Amino acid sequence: MTKQFFFAGDLMLARGVDQVLPNPLRNASLRESCCPHANDYVRLAMKKCAIQRKPTWTAKELLGDLLPALRSREPIDLSVVNLETSVTTNDEFWPRKGVCYRASKENCLDVLATLRVDVLTLANNHTLDFGIKGLIDTLDAIDSASRVGAGRNDLQAFEPKIVADTAVFGLCLENSGVPVSWQARRNAAGLALILDEHDLNRVAREIERTDVPIKIVSLHAGGNWGYSIEPEMRMVCRRLIDAGAHFVHGHSSHHARSAELYKRRLILFGCGELLNDYEGIGDHAGFPSKTYNADLRYAYFPTLNDTGEFTEMKIDVFTQANCFRLERATIDATQRAFRSLVADYRRGGLAMSMKAPNTLLVKPL
Repeated sequence: MTKQFFFAGDLMLARGVDQVLPNPLRNASLRESCCPHANDYVRLAMKKCAIQRKPTWTAKELLGDLLPALRSREPIDLSVVNLETSVTTNDEFWPRKGVCYRASKENCLDVLATLRVDVLTLANNHTLDFGIKGLIDTLDAIDSASRVGAGRNDLQAFEPKIVADTAVFGLCLENSGVPVSWQARRNAAGLALILDEHDLNRVAREIERTDVPIKIVSLHAGGNWGYSIEPEMRMVCRRLIDAGAHFVHGHSSHHARSAELYKRRLILFGCGELLNDYEGIGDHAGFPSKTYNADLRYAYFPTLNDTGEFTEMKIDVFTQANCFRLERATIDATQRAFRSLVADYRRGGLAMSMKAPNTLLVKPL
């Protein structure tokens, strides 16, 4: 009997996205030199798509074409997404961190409920953007039964969540921009941050002794740009599978990256972003969006057999348009996605083909 899952990369509900939903933060000031307020990202998007009046989208309208795509894939046994924002009204920015994300609790919960996410990982480089208070607010906002990767101490942060017969671990690496001080400790709230061999061995032992049929690791690792995979990330992913993980769900990069079939188990090194507020940002040296097709959004639907081995995966491709709404990608956009990924997937032991106007199909070679 096979199981089908839904995975996506970074769900960034902060800044501009928060401002076009029904319950935006009242104090949405930023400390970015280019954009001192979250609404500046809305104005950039409005200018690009020639909208004269600031919209207010419902969660259903914002998620747009993704929702019927999800319904068409049912039944989905489990869905996992990386929530890359602090859910807080706290105004204390993390010291010397230039880009900080926060979103309102009402908007976050509405989007998550509409998306029907089963497990959220909070192990990423934005969860503590507004300090320990912001983290505690986030932990209080998100049901403890559905979040991984963060906690009031290290036991909570590193603990997996078990849904039916599947365990999900949320982890992050420092090379994704996570400060060392964000690691959860015995008496300190924080993230499930792997800093050294001791931390990796700890996680490996937890995976080994978790007695469920399917074990999934959601890992925030690697830089924002580039198709080459950092040696540390590849090593960690393989170690996790050696320990008994059946699937590694990687995220951090602003765009989709390669994948690998290792011991007949799938590693996604970067799922790109599902939602962000970058629609109006022009391409430039610090934001090479065109080079990496970062305007594309991806929904991953891998299937595993009853022993946890990878059988196939469908990838639906989307874009964000008309002020952050998800829309089905055109054939040309899907072909761009295909061309950017097919060679790297093949090197990883995976065959990719065009399945439909906005769908890619991946199978073992």
